[in-house]
Amino acid sequence: MITAEAALACQRHGLFYLGPLADSRAVTTVVSSVPTKELADHPLAYRPQRVKTADPRFAPYQGVWRPFTFEHEGEQVTDRVLVVWSAGKQRLDEQKRKQQLKRLLNQLAGIESKLNTRRYKQRAYAEKQLAQAQQGNSAHNLVDIELTGIDGALSLTFRINRQKLAAAQALDGRYPLATNASHLSANEALTLFKGQDGIEKRFHTVKGPLLVQPLFVRSDQRIEGLVFMTLLALLVRAIVEREGRRHGLSFTADP
Repeated sequence: MITAEAALACQRHGLFYLGPLADSRAVTTVVSSVPTKELADHPLAYRPQRVKTADPRFAPYQGVWRPFTFEHEGEQVTDRVLVVWSAGKQRLDEQKRKQQLKRLLNQLAGIESKLNTRRYKQRAYAEKQLAQAQQGNSAHNLVDIELTGIDGALSLTFRINRQKLAAAQALDGRYPLATNASHLSANEALTLFKGQDGIEKRFHTVKGPLLVQPLFVRSDQRIEGLVFMTLLALLVRAIVEREGRRHGLSFTADP
């Protein structure tokens, strides 16, 4: 995640950065500032490998730039945020919210059915159970909950807040990518960000096909040598795959 401290450090040292932002009020404001129509008017050319269709009308990604100001210890810098909409992420967001809402509503209904019986006669105990039901549930702020009455005469009401639900639905599929690289287009920024998956898969390769028999190395020098040889093998694999792609060959270096 890109932080204000990291963004300012990159500015001081003349470095480029590109990455997502952690949730905050400022981030939510900039992400929600982009109308749906404006996103729809800016489809991105990037396509994940799993998307085979070449239909130009199908745009799994859309993106719009917005300025974003980082502040840290009296310093500030204004860079850019690419507000990205992903069709796949929208489906996941919708599915997760439905699951979380269903879980919470079922728990609340269970608590309501037990009110004024045994320990549920005590308001303090009922409040504790309500808090536990909401803890860790990402949809808890979408439900208005009210516990009224005194011990032995408690009443619980709960309902989905439609206004908050609509606001949450409007952000489905969206996420922010911050960067100070002003030369990048929206599509280039997204393509570079998605390329991290290839780097992460290299770590899997190190732990998989390149995994050697256990070696008991007892000195820092020998540990460095083992790491160097492993990275050298990884480099050779990457070069072989790249040369294959350059010649129109689709293969991997896996045996």
